[in-house]
Amino acid sequence: MAIGTFYVKSLSEYQAAIAPNRDAIRGDFVNYTNAMPVILVSEVVK
Repeated sequence: MAIGTFYVKSLSEYQAAIAPNRDAIRGDFVNYTNAMPVILVSEVVK
């Protein structure tokens, strides 16, 4: 299991950043786990 944290200004900014490599990243999951990936989105409030 792994956890990654990304801090971006908006969901659309995250989607634009991940889009070029999304399929390669998701395709590589099966090489490391049989768990289904979960993406959680939350807002950081100061």
